[in-house]
Amino acid sequence: IGFIGFAAYPFLSGLLRKYKTRYPRVELRLEENVPSGQDIAFDRGEIDIGFTRPPSTGRGSSCESRLIFREPLVAALPRGRKVTAKRIRIADLASERFVIFQRASSPEVFDTIVRACNDNGFSPRLHNELNNMHSVLSTVEAGEGVAIVPASARNLRADNISFVRLQPDNVRIDFVAIWRKNEPSIALKTFLELLDEELPAIRKKKRYT
Repeated sequence: IGFIGFAAYPFLSGLLRKYKTRYPRVELRLEENVPSGQDIAFDRGEIDIGFTRPPSTGRGSSCESRLIFREPLVAALPRGRKVTAKRIRIADLASERFVIFQRASSPEVFDTIVRACNDNGFSPRLHNELNNMHSVLSTVEAGEGVAIVPASARNLRADNISFVRLQPDNVRIDFVAIWRKNEPSIALKTFLELLDEELPAIRKKKRYT
């Protein structure tokens, strides 16, 4: 089972516990990885299902997917910066240095963030391009720039960061479960059945307003 940690934390442990209760003889192996790393793990046959971002166009034809939830983008700012409004205009970040999740790790997230900036009149000044969300938030905490990140990044402990909703707030990023189209194993079938049972509760818990 591949997964993006910060996005899957709120529901994955409960899902695994329920699965182990029903099927105690099935051995589960977890692999935390970025979307591109999960692609490689699929190609090597190392994972059967991944909790990740939507597959690229080239991979989509060979995969099945299930939407888990949709999440907005938020600005991650050093806490020392005084932000009194509940939202910050994307255009007001035009002069900032950006810390961003590198495209090689997650093309979907990178392209969505850059496109949101472009749609609001500027190209982001990419100061640091990093390989994981922990590093992105740590770099923002150090005062080395600001970031636009998926809202689920708030699941990570970042005491010195303020997460602020964006204006406009019209962009959503999908978080999905994907698996190969070939006939799934019995273990994968039963896992997908449980996932379908739990999806309403997961989506309710992850509803963003």
